[in-house]
Amino acid sequence: GGGGRIEAEALGRALREVPWPDCVVQGASAASAPGSSFNKVMIIGLVNSKIEKLKQLSISRAMYSLPNVTRMLTRFAAQEIPDFKFASVVLNMMAARDGMSMLVDKNSHGPAYVVALGDCKGARIWTFDEDGDVPMALTVQVPGCPELRSGVVTRGRVRDIAARFVAFDRRLPHQFLPCAGATRGTV
Repeated sequence: GGGGRIEAEALGRALREVPWPDCVVQGASAASAPGSSFNKVMIIGLVNSKIEKLKQLSISRAMYSLPNVTRMLTRFAAQEIPDFKFASVVLNMMAARDGMSMLVDKNSHGPAYVVALGDCKGARIWTFDEDGDVPMALTVQVPGCPELRSGVVTRGRVRDIAARFVAFDRRLPHQFLPCAGATRGTV
């Protein structure tokens, strides 16, 4: 089905109204990171099989149970980043105003985009960049990066993600900065 243009704020409101499952990813999700303030995580699309011996991809339960949400998200992504091909959308709904701990997603493959949806003025992401102009003092050990421990200061860039897709590499350190009310989507 067609329809008009999908606006980020309207999509964010719609996502707040659908039933969200509890964290559906084992271990590797942002919701399971120490100090994380995410309280809801939903993955739509391809996910790693929960049966690790199989080591295969499967379709997420959310994709089957929320077909209208799947269509709306994929239409929105195609509308905003038409040349970007993706296999999944990771949605995180934050409960707290304090952002989240820095993380590195070692299970990510290839480039990604992030966008904050809904009432998200001021939503920003800090991303590691040796030439960056924003220092970040780490207060915890970054999972998967032994060199990034508490007390280390590293450099990066801060970018606005409110209602706009921003490319970033999930395999490098990144941190969502404080912003209440935002649903964040990563494709």
